[in-house]
Amino acid sequence: MQIRDSQMKVFQTEAERNFIERVIQFLRERHPDTIEGLAEDVIRRRVAGAVSKAKSYGFTWESALVGFVAILFALGPNFDQHPAFQSALSKTGNTDENERIRGIYRSVTNQEWEEAREFSDDSAWTAIEEQGMQ
Repeated sequence: MQIRDSQMKVFQTEAERNFIERVIQFLRERHPDTIEGLAEDVIRRRVAGAVSKAKSYGFTWESALVGFVAILFALGPNFDQHPAFQSALSKTGNTDENERIRGIYRSVTNQEWEEAREFSDDSAWTAIEEQGMQ
């Protein structure tokens, strides 16, 4: 039996859709304040876009993707532009993905977390949502 490319794409699309739903459920259970008041379609687009953004940093493991998404929703769509977060996210090499996410909690100071939150630009959600529609 051989699986055609078109069949694989269907499987991939379904797997991605299921993952997005699991991330949304995680946010509902663990970080409900980050999605409170948002319409379902907006939540879905933002989560999908946030996952795409996480992938652009080389994250592929579900746990690392969820960690990135949780931070993005907690701090804002452009938290990764803050120098401390940019530095932590850019560390690759021998560090596994989960370690890179944990490294954020170890290396970024409380003050830098607050700075990133204050630095947040809600207009950046537009780009995140557009990524989620692709």
